Amino acid sequence: VLIGMKGGFLAGANLVTVQADPNVSNNIMAIFNRNYANVVTGLQLYGYPDHPSFNSYLRGYSMLYSSTTNKGLQFTAATGDLRFTTGGFNSEFYERMRISINGNIGIGTTSPAAKLQVTNGDIYIQNATNGVIMKSPDGNCWRMTVSNAGTPVYTKISCPN
Repeated sequence: VLIGMKGGFLAGANLVTVQADPNVSNNIMAIFNRNYANVVTGLQLYGYPDHPSFNSYLRGYSMLYSSTTNKGLQFTAATGDLRFTTGGFNSEFYERMRISINGNIGIGTTSPAAKLQVTNGDIYIQNATNGVIMKSPDGNCWRMTVSNAGTPVYTKISCPN
C-alpha cells in the first residue's frame, strides 16, 4: 500500500493513492489494481476536484469503472446526481441512466421529471402475469396486464409493502 506518493506507480501495486498537491481540494485520487505486465486491470476509482483550474467536464466528478471494459458509473459531487455511463478516458462517455439528487431515475434523459422516466425507449415486461401496479384513490391496488387481444386487464391485488 502506497499513500501520498507523488507521481509514478510501483509495478505490481494493488493499491495506490496519489496526492500530488498538499492542498487536498486540488487532488486527483486514483486506486489501481495492476499486474506485473504493466497492464491496468480491475477497478479504478478517480476523484476530480471541483476547482476552477481543472477540466470543466470532469470538475467535481468521482468515477468507479473497469479500465479493461471502460464501463462504470460516475457520481457528480457538484450536482449530487449519480450517472451510469459507458465509455472511459480513451473514448467518449455515453450516459445511460441517471439518479438525480431528488431521487428521480432517468433512462435516456439527463433531467428525469418523474420517479421513473424512460426517453426514446420502451419498458418491456416479459412475464405475462406481471404488470404495472397502481393504487386507486380508495386505497386498493390494481395490477394492469394485457390480454391476448391487447386490451388492458386490471386485477385487484394486495398492495405491496
